[in-house]
Amino acid sequence: MNRSLSWRIFAAVAAVTAAWFIGLTSAGADPMPPPVDAHPENGLCLACHGGKLTVEASTDQQRTIEAIELHAFDASAHEGMECVECHPAQSALPHAQREGLGLLTASDAVACQECHSDAHEGYLDSPHGTMAKLGDDRAPTCGDCHGDVHYLPLLQQWTAHDRAEACANCHSGATSSFLDAAPLHKAVSPGFLSTAYVAGIFLMILTATTLAFGIIHVELEMLRWLIRRLTGMRGTGTTGDGHAG
Repeated sequence: MNRSLSWRIFAAVAAVTAAWFIGLTSAGADPMPPPVDAHPENGLCLACHGGKLTVEASTDQQRTIEAIELHAFDASAHEGMECVECHPAQSALPHAQREGLGLLTASDAVACQECHSDAHEGYLDSPHGTMAKLGDDRAPTCGDCHGDVHYLPLLQQWTAHDRAEACANCHSGATSSFLDAAPLHKAVSPGFLSTAYVAGIFLMILTATTLAFGIIHVELEMLRWLIRRLTGMRGTGTTGDGHAG
């Protein structure tokens, strides 16, 4: 074997050895990130979520995720929507995290307001929304009134009886007539619950008038005190002959 052929064989073995060593070093490093599908199909999601799951929510807690019934979902108001439209953070498969991904409960309104912005704004102006803005834990959210978002019935399928039953969950004895006095996604206005609207305007004017009266009263008292003070100082002054006035 001549020297040139021996050198070529040595170079090839050295290259293979170097490649093997680099590959071994990379394997011991951090694992490759999970594959990401920016828009997974619903069927791919239901491969796991078609049955009940128990996942680790933290180091010492577990969270149960209820199964999604495909046929019931297809008959709901959200038929045709894809999972990642409401759960955008779950597009990475497999999921890199077990918490903080999309909706955690059916009553979470984060995703609802993305599509139902008008209803959400009306909700914020309603008595229920006022409770939420004030931080009241009893304030109902979307799922509390409408139910599970995966099986939400079409709007035209909601009868007055169905809506009254939803209200009765919190307002015992509520009937269909209760809905006429309960603005859900609508703020009061001259054309809607005009009595409540006028009462609200009256209370605003009464509050502003009371505050204005109080401020004016305090300022007049301060002015009277100042006048008395100045008058008293002049009354205790001395006359021109050196005697006290």
